Amino acid sequence: MLLEISPDEVAEALQTLLDGHGQLGSCFALLFLAMLFVRIVQEAYACCVRRILEHTGTTERRVLEVPGAQLTLEQGKLYRRTFETAVYPEIYLENGKTEIPQRHCTITVETLTMPEEIHSSFSIFYLKYDNINGKVRCSSRQDGDRLRLKARQCTKKLKVLFEEAGMTRSQRDQAIVIRDEKQLLAVEGFGVSEWAEAHSGDQALKITICRDSSDTGETNE
Repeated sequence: MLLEISPDEVAEALQTLLDGHGQLGSCFALLFLAMLFVRIVQEAYACCVRRILEHTGTTERRVLEVPGAQLTLEQGKLYRRTFETAVYPEIYLENGKTEIPQRHCTITVETLTMPEEIHSSFSIFYLKYDNINGKVRCSSRQDGDRLRLKARQCTKKLKVLFEEAGMTRSQRDQAIVIRDEKQLLAVEGFGVSEWAEAHSGDQALKITICRDSSDTGETNE
């Protein structure tokens, strides 16, 4: 490892470059110092990540997700895998069935008068028609998305809700988010936003998400 080089060895290498090559040697010396600095920063970063992972979980394989990458500590070795968040095209929803093969599901929309003793679930949403702004659409999660659930009596970022639920990156990317022109209405697996929830007697938009039976919610990475 480069960090194991002693200061005397670094000084000797620099002096050799300066003495033997004149102006060109100075350029090589500056390049050497720059490379040395970058290497030191990289190894310091790896050391910090390793320490964090060593205190995360109890299994031999530990994983830490950071923006744009997944860090894994396995059998004493640190691995880094970069990735881009999957972004699916927004699809406007209308009455009837809409098949979304990229998301392995079908979404059914119907307008009705909200009956009694029926509540939204994790995949069936009853939205109060008068509280919807413009067209309703299905999309991926977006930075800054927040959801207020009646049962929790608090507003949280989707990122936090997903982390609390222990969802993998693949599951987060696949989760269906329902929104209108202004705000988030509902999130698959969590429910309807408190302000958008329909009650008995309200004109409502019923949205049902039906997953393909072959879909497991996971993808190989």
